[in-house]
Amino acid sequence: MRKLKTADVFAATRLIKKLGLKEEAKAIAGKANEVQDIWSMGFDFVWGIFDRATDTHGEALLCEFLAGPFEKTPEEMADMEVSELMAGVKQLAEENDLLPFFKNVAKLTTR
Repeated sequence: MRKLKTADVFAATRLIKKLGLKEEAKAIAGKANEVQDIWSMGFDFVWGIFDRATDTHGEALLCEFLAGPFEKTPEEMADMEVSELMAGVKQLAEENDLLPFFKNVAKLTTR
């Protein structure tokens, strides 16, 4: 697994816009003052992404986004065991500075 990159900010922004989660992303980024805030508020947001992805047939969008940092194809992401996915999401959060990431995503979603 690789760290989040600049391209991931844009990919996350596209995902959030397509899933209609712009306001939720802006709210979390606006309220967060430190990484722990993102992590504590982030569960609801991550759940919202998965929930909205199933409602809007956005599974492919989510797999496409996660394929980058997971260094897998979208098809491999879709076939991944749930326990591996959850462990990977946790690792991704722990190994990256999510506060600037979410703040940058929030800035880009206002356009």
